Amino acid sequence: MVHIIYSVLLVGAGIIGLIFCIFALINPTFARRHTETSPKIWLWRKYFGVERALYLTRTIFVPLGIIISIGLIISGVGLYLLM
Repeated sequence: MVHIIYSVLLVGAGIIGLIFCIFALINPTFARRHTETSPKIWLWRKYFGVERALYLTRTIFVPLGIIISIGLIISGVGLYLLM
């Protein structure tokens, strides 16, 4: 029973992350607004400025987030199938 809960949580987190990352790639205004207002990106904005932080987010961190989200989904499905 616990394995089912873990697999659902992994798949759910993966789907939410995947939707967020794909939406940030498709909609540049969403990515810009998130880069300008998110407290998580504060340090990147401080060091690089908004434009460079936006470039780094769209070229490095969003594709990395897509890969991690797909990994979470595969892990959740694999956990469900193995148990």
